Amino acid sequence: MQRLDCTIGRGAVLSAAAALLLSACGSSGISTSTITPSPETSAPSASASPAAASFSIPNGTYATTATRQEALAKGFSNKEIDKYYGRDGRAQYILVLDDGAFLQFVVSDDGVKEQGAQGTYTATKTAWVATEVGEGCSGCVETYRWSFDGKVLSLKLMPGLSQDSLGAADLRGVRLVSEHDYKKVG
Repeated sequence: MQRLDCTIGRGAVLSAAAALLLSACGSSGISTSTITPSPETSAPSASASPAAASFSIPNGTYATTATRQEALAKGFSNKEIDKYYGRDGRAQYILVLDDGAFLQFVVSDDGVKEQGAQGTYTATKTAWVATEVGEGCSGCVETYRWSFDGKVLSLKLMPGLSQDSLGAADLRGVRLVSEHDYKKVG
């Protein structure tokens, strides 16, 4: 897998971002697992039937480096950005799609991947609907407007179509860690 430049800084920032990915619905007692880097990202363990996706987003591994400038342009404060990206204002995220199942990771500047959200998804021509499973946000549904140009998968959260137990403030956090342009890297 191609490694993109990433500088997160403190390990606490990595844990905070992974915790947000896991806890978009506000679970107490969040647990995350640290995954050591490997040449290939393993496929998600959650599964969905092949018929679950009515429109195909190519399976694979997608990566992005989120930046302070991008988050500021979306209306986030420096305090919010520092909490999830670190003081350097950068965080790398990886999204793995596999026939209706997804995993999302946050990657530290030393290459350690920590699993965040996981679940199943369906897609229409313009909407990608992710349903989270497991600890943290089981049953939360997030709907994104998506596009793919053969190299870049763009995701933009559609708040009016997303369900989250913590409401609009938490959806801001979901946007901060998941609404990006992801380059297909595998």
